[in-house]
Amino acid sequence: MGDKDDVQLKDIEKNADVDDSTEKSPLKEAEGEAGERKDGKEDKPNVLLQSLQDPKTRRVVLLIGAVLLLILVVSAIAVVLIVASEPEPEIWLEDTIPRMLRLVPTPNGKKNTIKFRSGHGAEGGVYPNLTAEINNLFDVFERSNNFGKKNVTNCDGRATPPADEKWTCFYDASSIKRWCDPEKGYGYPDGSPCIFIQFNNVRNFTPIVFNKQDLEDQSLPEDLRASYQYRGPYIECKPNEIVDIENAGKVEFYPGHEFPLFAFPYKGHPDYLAPFIAIKLEKPQTAVNIGITCKLWARNVVYNATTSGLNDTLVDEQYVPSAILPFNVFIE
Repeated sequence: MGDKDDVQLKDIEKNADVDDSTEKSPLKEAEGEAGERKDGKEDKPNVLLQSLQDPKTRRVVLLIGAVLLLILVVSAIAVVLIVASEPEPEIWLEDTIPRMLRLVPTPNGKKNTIKFRSGHGAEGGVYPNLTAEINNLFDVFERSNNFGKKNVTNCDGRATPPADEKWTCFYDASSIKRWCDPEKGYGYPDGSPCIFIQFNNVRNFTPIVFNKQDLEDQSLPEDLRASYQYRGPYIECKPNEIVDIENAGKVEFYPGHEFPLFAFPYKGHPDYLAPFIAIKLEKPQTAVNIGITCKLWARNVVYNATTSGLNDTLVDEQYVPSAILPFNVFIE
């Protein structure tokens, strides 16, 4: 038994040696390949690495990298500039300069701009807040809201306010309302808006009317000299530049250019009705900003040519709120 076991064990070991000699493992293959390389078979040279060792090639590569980096920097700067140049959000900043005149409706855009989109029905005009404010203005001037309810009296034909300061004069705005026609949205749906220029309740201001000799002064506006009615202070409203004149189209006034003298001075009466006139732009251009400036003229109002805006108006040699009212109209 013992001899047979020894023979079998030797046979197994012999077979194992044969298997080891014939089987090729990955490790042995690698070792064999390595041995072959050692026997004279070299790796293929890395062309990129060899080319980078060349000074000229390195300079070209560095130049290309610098150009790409420059393009990246320039692109980033361009993006920043484009973003910075985008229009600012439409934020209306209130006009803080004290003025003798005010606008109705109140500007709703930057730079004292009355901004809206005209249109009917499905076209979707954006002006309800503007026309609602105009309705509120006329409600204040309704006869039924004044006579018999307040200390308001009829001053038709008068050149001065009532001697009894208990009373203030009624300003009849019914004809202005009819002229601008609330049934047609005061012209806003059609893009021909009515804008109202109203005295801004400046206390103790008493305008002095011009006389015929005053109107010979060539420094006064041509329209004033040609059409003055000697009834009170004159309101001038005109486009600022030639392009504004072209874009504004025809500018009409109603009932005229003058405030009645009986409305002055304002002394803080609680029922005081500040006079106003209407101007109408007939079919102005859309999608453009139209600059307009209104001025109040009277014999005792002197404009200081050395300043603009605040403190530009002298009355009896004293500075008063500005009699200049600049504004813009933008119809989308």
